[in-house]
Amino acid sequence: MVSGTLVDDNYVNDAVLKHITDIVTNRGNKTSQSNVKPNKENNDKNDKPLVILDGFPRNQSQASLLSEWPSSTRPSLAVHIDVPDDVCITKLLGRRKCSLCGGSFNINGVDSNGFFMPAILPGKCQVKCDWDVDWIKRDDDTAETIRKRMAVYHEQTEPVLNYWRERDALVRFVPYSGVKDMDLLEDLLSNHIENRGHK
Repeated sequence: MVSGTLVDDNYVNDAVLKHITDIVTNRGNKTSQSNVKPNKENNDKNDKPLVILDGFPRNQSQASLLSEWPSSTRPSLAVHIDVPDDVCITKLLGRRKCSLCGGSFNINGVDSNGFFMPAILPGKCQVKCDWDVDWIKRDDDTAETIRKRMAVYHEQTEPVLNYWRERDALVRFVPYSGVKDMDLLEDLLSNHIENRGHK
């Protein structure tokens, strides 16, 4: 598995990567191994490696390169974690990192249009931390900079999404409850992998 930064936030990235890694490990099969009758067909399937490409392709030029890959190595599915811009902006503006414990937190919550993502605050750490002094905000986490980044993201990403849509290989997921919905993402991807025969 090739891992990078699936989401540009340590807390969210860890949660997403953990669940997708579980899918790769389990081959999309949630059935207990004790209930699976071993046979040659199952063993052959499990011998096929599954790989996560994180952040590739990022644009149309990179997507066009996939057609030159051997068919056995081409990605079979693409995951689009779809969150509205206003939700992303709110949460990105709330990112903080504690300079004492190294923890990643988020002081902003979202509760609108079906999205419910509470602030992510520390427990015992707040006794030791001075939020105004010890919590660091990224210099580029400003509304103006984030909007520019998102405009570039949409411009470059929409052609890539269309690439996967045209091949009926795009899995869209809307995490209305943020990282708490990762179990739903795991179920969704497991079903897609199983239905497409990529176990």
